[in-house]
Amino acid sequence: MFNKSCYNAIKTIMKLRTSLVHGKMFFMWLIYQELFTCMTKYQQTLWVLIQEVLKSNPHLFTNDEKIFLESFISLPDDSQRLFVRLYTRKGPWFRLSSISYPEVSDSRQAIKDLSAMGYMCSFKGVDELEENDMEQILNLLTVSELREIASMSKNGTRVTRKQDLIASVFSSYEDGVCPFLPSAILDRTEICIKITSKADSLIWRTERLFFLNGEQDLSAFLLVDLGIIKYPAYHCIISEQIFSARSDLIAYEEATEVAQMMDESLDENKSESVLRCIKIADSRMSHTEATHTSATESVTAFFSCFSASWVYSKVVFLGVSFLERERRYKDAIKLLKRLLLNFTCDGRRGNWTLRLSIDLEHMGCPNESLLVAEDGLLDPWVRAGSRMALQRRVLRLGKPPRRWKAPSFSSCIKRKIRELE
Repeated sequence: MFNKSCYNAIKTIMKLRTSLVHGKMFFMWLIYQELFTCMTKYQQTLWVLIQEVLKSNPHLFTNDEKIFLESFISLPDDSQRLFVRLYTRKGPWFRLSSISYPEVSDSRQAIKDLSAMGYMCSFKGVDELEENDMEQILNLLTVSELREIASMSKNGTRVTRKQDLIASVFSSYEDGVCPFLPSAILDRTEICIKITSKADSLIWRTERLFFLNGEQDLSAFLLVDLGIIKYPAYHCIISEQIFSARSDLIAYEEATEVAQMMDESLDENKSESVLRCIKIADSRMSHTEATHTSATESVTAFFSCFSASWVYSKVVFLGVSFLERERRYKDAIKLLKRLLLNFTCDGRRGNWTLRLSIDLEHMGCPNESLLVAEDGLLDPWVRAGSRMALQRRVLRLGKPPRRWKAPSFSSCIKRKIRELE
């Protein structure tokens, strides 16, 4: 796909084709040059991303990491283009025989240069193939190739789906029925390559620092080039660093890994893994509570979202929801109290207070539930919907003989809002 400017340029060239001196050959050459520029624009995109991040956040990278990232720009064009192509593809392994791009003239030389600089690695022999990688490389084989290997292991070919074939072949290898699997894979795939973990993690970090989220990546530039998304012109002025030190960034990345593990565990209903994530987040959140408390009074809510403790608090609150579903209200109450103790200036306190009051009522503690709701209404960080919900709880739980005097907001809460006809 090419963006609108590409097509406009080609259209202009076509209008001028009758006046070209060399006729058709020159006309085709111009079109090729224009299309080639469009196809290689992603190469310049990664340049911009790396240079901007290193310029604005040099303190977040070690000297070795900066040298490594800067070395990408010194690589030959073919190597740069091939790297970006593979980085944006689903991997991690790729068959060398299946790699072919029109803008990369010599893929083998490009891979050789990338390997020399530490951006790619490969395996050429059976002794280089690790068991952890074997199942991933099996995904590179076609269904017919997998059936051949399955028939060689006398495992039968009853299954037809690719993933079932992979599981069957790999289980045969683990059981010792198919000891020749590594050589059988190598005979069919030949040389396989993948992006090194160092290159993958550093490019991922630059994307994260550039976009400040985990959703956007290099494809965001493509959407702009195609005219699908348009941004207004602006000047970026960095007045304060989001991560003041490298240690803050590393801690934040570790926290996001725990959060990702928590999401996956919840999706797959792995209770033990969920409880492990809760324990990790709770311990690390308490470890950083002192710095978080002092920081939240001086920085905006935007900046606080990029602290490790804030991410861990999200994991803990997800754990609260999990424990409530399991009817483990006592454990949920402990976590909610820790959240309220550690984060004294946070817009989420209203929701936490409301859930704490509800869970205390589930535990058969209406008096304590009422006290929590009343204290929550005195908290300046409890606002909007959470505040109204707490007011309703106070009215419901605070009936005589617990409370004889009606609160001042009772008339507002009891007021019936007429629907518009």
